[in-house]
Amino acid sequence: MEFFSKIWNLVDTKNFQFKDNRGNFFKEYGDVDEETKLLARLIAIFIPILIMLQAIDDRDEKLVDEAKANIKRALAD
Repeated sequence: MEFFSKIWNLVDTKNFQFKDNRGNFFKEYGDVDEETKLLARLIAIFIPILIMLQAIDDRDEKLVDEAKANIKRALAD
């Protein structure tokens, strides 16, 4: 279970925090392997895509824009 906790916390640092705060993640957990980083990145991209698709269906332009911003941040890393 701790493995998924690490991944989720890393996803959180990718999507919802500024890059400068990511150091706190690594202070807490130490360095993570490349597989964990890739899984976190996948989740950081996939969940906002799902949210964006729902927001498109709901015609919620503000949420579509926020989801796009999260996707772009995850892809930029």
